[in-house]
Amino acid sequence: MKKMASNEQGNIGKQKRDTSFELMRVLSMLMVCAYHWQIHGNNDLIPRSELCMNQIISFIFGSWGVLGVNLFFLLSFYFLIKKEEIIYNKYISLAIKVSFFGTVIFIIGVWIGATKFSYIQLVKSILGVLAYQYLFITVYIIVAVISPMLNKLLKVLSGRESFILVFIMVYVTYGISWIIGNELVGRLSCGITIYILIYILEKKIKNNLFEKYRKLAVPIIIIGIMAEILLSYLGSKYSYMFYKIIEKIQTTNSPYMLVIALLVFYSFKNLNLKYNVFINFLGRYSVGAYLLHGGASFIKNYLWDNLFKVGYYYRLSPIKYMMHYFVCILLLYIIGIICDFVYSQIIGNVISKIKNVNLGK
Repeated sequence: MKKMASNEQGNIGKQKRDTSFELMRVLSMLMVCAYHWQIHGNNDLIPRSELCMNQIISFIFGSWGVLGVNLFFLLSFYFLIKKEEIIYNKYISLAIKVSFFGTVIFIIGVWIGATKFSYIQLVKSILGVLAYQYLFITVYIIVAVISPMLNKLLKVLSGRESFILVFIMVYVTYGISWIIGNELVGRLSCGITIYILIYILEKKIKNNLFEKYRKLAVPIIIIGIMAEILLSYLGSKYSYMFYKIIEKIQTTNSPYMLVIALLVFYSFKNLNLKYNVFINFLGRYSVGAYLLHGGASFIKNYLWDNLFKVGYYYRLSPIKYMMHYFVCILLLYIIGIICDFVYSQIIGNVISKIKNVNLGK
């Protein structure tokens, strides 16, 4: 009976998957992949090289990795703020998946010569989430685990207290820390701040300006691209300091990326797309692309300039560079989808059966 109830709950959960949000999830992961190309390709020099058409292409498509991560957080936390309890098994399963992918990729990396064998790296790969190997997944799991506590705290706060709390968190994480370059506790601070923000926007205020003015997302994104192009020109002509500003725009605790993420999130929330099996499938397994390339540092050293030859193509014509850019990012994304799907159908199902047996006992 418990197994049947579990299956029924799973079916209900699948039916409730919103295609608008799943499309956002797909685009967000493509943003993350394109961003890592831009910041790690050509020996990490694309954002700091002399202004050219290929750099502009990189800015247009590759500036938005932090936006993608913020959208993943907003989407996940949007559902977590409505729950009083969490299903810990879900996050244990995710942690096991992270460890599996990280360990297999490390073994493959040693086999193909992308990295040298190290017991320390092997242990880190096995620990996965606990060793902070996949940064945003670790933050997501931590915030998810403490979300019931955060919900209880935020629920009893008055409107004024809520405003004070969110002001302090945004000021410290996306203000002072962003200006002086100190991320405090880094991505975890960003994750908790985003959680508090979405909770207050959804439950504590009546006039949500981010939802009201969500159409401003596109013009603000265009302004950001133009700013990066101008800053690159000034960096090559006058001072390296202007390149540093580009990094500030794209960095983890960028207030610019936070504002855009909120506007984009509410744009998709109000999109109301009809249910689409294909988009929902892609959205469900999108995290596989991140698991393939977002782990240990040796991956970036091998993947971008060695396997995908970003530096080589960066010196070719814009058409060749852009086509290569698109093909490689799509290839990485599709392989990630396949790997995540295969894992879910084989290892994921085995883990589910083990959990169901334990529940039956």
